[in-house]
Amino acid sequence: MVLRLPCRPSTSLAALFRLRLRGLGLLTKDQGIRSSARLHRRCWSQSASCLPKEQSISAVERLDEFGLLSHSVALLQGSADSEAWIAVSERAADILKVTGSPGALVWVLDALGQADLHPRERKSLVFPRVFRDAVASSQETLQILSDDELCLAWRTFDRLQLLDKQTSLLFFRAATALLPKGSASTKVQRCSGFSLWNWVLVAQGLREFMKHHPAYMGFAESVVLKLLVEQQPALASQNLQLPALQALAGMMRLSSRQLHRVTGQLHRLLPSLGAPDLAVTVPKICARAGLRNEDFFASYAEHFSRVLPRLEAKDLATAWRALLRWQVGLPGMERSAALLLCEGKRHLWVSALTPSAAVQFIRSLGRLDSLSLQAGAKKIQSSPSAEEAIREEEIALAMGLCCGLEALRGGLCMLGPSELLLATNALGQIARAWSWLGVWSPCGLMPVQDEALQQLSACAAELGGRVSLQLLAFDMQAEKGFYATEIYSPRDLALLLLAHARVSRRCCSAAAYPPIVQYLCGRLSKLAG
Repeated sequence: MVLRLPCRPSTSLAALFRLRLRGLGLLTKDQGIRSSARLHRRCWSQSASCLPKEQSISAVERLDEFGLLSHSVALLQGSADSEAWIAVSERAADILKVTGSPGALVWVLDALGQADLHPRERKSLVFPRVFRDAVASSQETLQILSDDELCLAWRTFDRLQLLDKQTSLLFFRAATALLPKGSASTKVQRCSGFSLWNWVLVAQGLREFMKHHPAYMGFAESVVLKLLVEQQPALASQNLQLPALQALAGMMRLSSRQLHRVTGQLHRLLPSLGAPDLAVTVPKICARAGLRNEDFFASYAEHFSRVLPRLEAKDLATAWRALLRWQVGLPGMERSAALLLCEGKRHLWVSALTPSAAVQFIRSLGRLDSLSLQAGAKKIQSSPSAEEAIREEEIALAMGLCCGLEALRGGLCMLGPSELLLATNALGQIARAWSWLGVWSPCGLMPVQDEALQQLSACAAELGGRVSLQLLAFDMQAEKGFYATEIYSPRDLALLLLAHARVSRRCCSAAAYPPIVQYLCGRLSKLAG
């Protein structure tokens, strides 16, 4: 198994080897030009088989709205790139322009809202804007949608950041429009017939509603009352409590009494929640709602250690961002949940990290960079404690790195080539992206940063030693014909080389690279020759 990276031929190993290794001082300009052509064909002949098979774009152009919906669901269940979603968006826009009937296209719009796309890629989609202009431009056009379609479109517009002041008001008026039921005295609002799931969708769509329309606060408060008190048993029977709490936390500022109810419901839900919900959704709810209960956090930390080994790197990265925003403690004494988890509850979740889980944990830290800290600084830059808050985040991340490296180093002998590659690449990402790690401040270098740098360097050296042993063992057994293919492709070796060079440059000196760097350079040179 080799590492799969979404890159196009224009960013092949040849360009990677020529541009980035020259920047690290491992390759001169002339050497890069000579090795580039030799490595290009060899690298892509071995890595092409690792790329997922893409869907045919031309087949999407022949689908109707129902076929397009089925195709969108298949894309959500698989790993689709941005080009596949762009094709779906363009085809949906063409169908809407021809038929003028939103119908099933609302569900295609929801699939686009759920797609894992970069914000810039999401903004480039054509269909959401076409749908807003054609359907959500007036109350009359919204009335043709069914209740399910109206509520789903409301939630999806919020996800796609298409709910401006006028559009949100149109959705509100469409939901509260009076329905003729005989005489005028028996007229009821359309929303009176909404199902519980529809009310959860409405709450998710009301996230920015109070900011735009404070005059309609009564409607928002009635939604909170319905989902938090009146329909709580029905929500529990339909497993909708957690989505409802997440929607309410993002909809408006909750009172102390409402926070008490949210805390009690979350406390009862913890034992039955799955890994992604417990690690990602619960911290998001607590951060948005301002839930600072220390007893609840202690219970959460125990359950977090239970699900930690089953989390993937993507979910762990999202969980870390939420834990950094979740403040726990009395007013004036708050600390981030991530920091408390690393300090007081370290023994609970470090012992739960298996070697494979430790690799995923380190990979999640590699996805967090200084940009997330800078974004947090902008949000609180008006506060006098802005620098202390950023320092707390840095300490939490450094302590988390130490915990993950400790678990990783304890199980290196159990890792295979693919896991060693993933772990080494993650260490290189941390060394490159965590620009604040090891930087002196007016208060000096923090001990936890010094420890994190030392462990980062030591773990990279141990990983390099394991890779060297694997390659030597492969060479010895390859001479006897035991292996038909190499355990590391040229692209894998280049990624290992870049990662070790970055760690060395951050932790040591660019003039004194470790032996593994020289060994990998020599091995790549032989492959290029």
